[in-house]
Amino acid sequence: MPLTLLAQAANPANVTAEISNTVALFEKYGLPAVKAIVLLVVGLIIAGWVAGLVRKACDKAKLDITLGRFLGAIAKWAIFAAVVIMCLSSFGVQVTSFVAILGSIGVAIGLALQGSLSHIAAGVMLLIFRPFKVGDFVTAGGQTGVVDEISLFSTIINTLDNRKIIVPNGAIVSGVITNATAYEQRLVDVTVHADAGGDIERERATLLAVAQAAPGRLADRAPGVALTAMGATNAWNVSVWCKTTDVDAVRERLLIACNAAIGQAGLAPPVPVTLVKNV
Repeated sequence: MPLTLLAQAANPANVTAEISNTVALFEKYGLPAVKAIVLLVVGLIIAGWVAGLVRKACDKAKLDITLGRFLGAIAKWAIFAAVVIMCLSSFGVQVTSFVAILGSIGVAIGLALQGSLSHIAAGVMLLIFRPFKVGDFVTAGGQTGVVDEISLFSTIINTLDNRKIIVPNGAIVSGVITNATAYEQRLVDVTVHADAGGDIERERATLLAVAQAAPGRLADRAPGVALTAMGATNAWNVSVWCKTTDVDAVRERLLIACNAAIGQAGLAPPVPVTLVKNV
C-alpha cells in the first residue's frame, strides 16, 4: 500500500494537477489578498499626503488651524474609504450594495446627529468667513463679551464680569453678530443738555471747543456737534473719533468735559425743583 501511494505521488500527472490547484487557489485568493494589501498601503500613503496638502493649503489661505485639521481629516478618511471599497471589489464583493448600505447608515447617523452636524457646519463657516477672531469684543448668540476660543462645535465668550459662556455655533450663525473691535477706529458720542432759553450758537461753539480739545480724539477726523431735541432743555449730541481701545476712556472724559463747560459758561439747564405739600 505505501508503494502504491508513492507511485501515485510520483506520477507526473498528479504533480501537475496539484500545481494547477495551488496556482488556481493563489489566483483566486492569494493574488487578490496581495493586491488588497498593496492598495491599503498605497492608499494610506496617498491619504496622508493629501491630508498634508489640505492642511498646507489652509495655512496658506490663513484659515484657522482647527479648520485645516478638520478638512485634512475628512480628505484622509474619504480616500481611505475609497481604497477599502476597491479592496473589497478585488475579492469579488458586490460593492454597489455595500456602498448603498454605507449610504443608508450615513443618512441614519446624519439624522440622529443633525443638531451636532449643524453646529459643525456653522463652526466651519465661522472659521472660513471669520466675522470675529479670538480677542474681539462681540455680541453673538445673545451673549456679549470677549471671544476666548472658536471650535467646530461652539464658541467660548468671556463676559465683562468674568463669566465663561459656551455658545453653540449654530446659535451664532443664525443670529446677528456685532463685532465692536473689528476696526481700529470708533465714533464716540455723548448727549449733553443745556438751558432751553440760552443762545443755541453759543452752546454749539462751547461744545465744539470741548470736542476739539477732547483727550484721545483723532486729530485727522473732525468732531461733530448737533442739536437733537428742544423742549424743557436743549439736547446736544457731541461726537469724536478715537482708537477702539480708548472708547470707554474717551467717552467718560468727553462727557465730564462737556457738562463742565456748559456749567462754566452759564448754559446749564435749571435744576428741577419738586414741591412737596404737607397733608
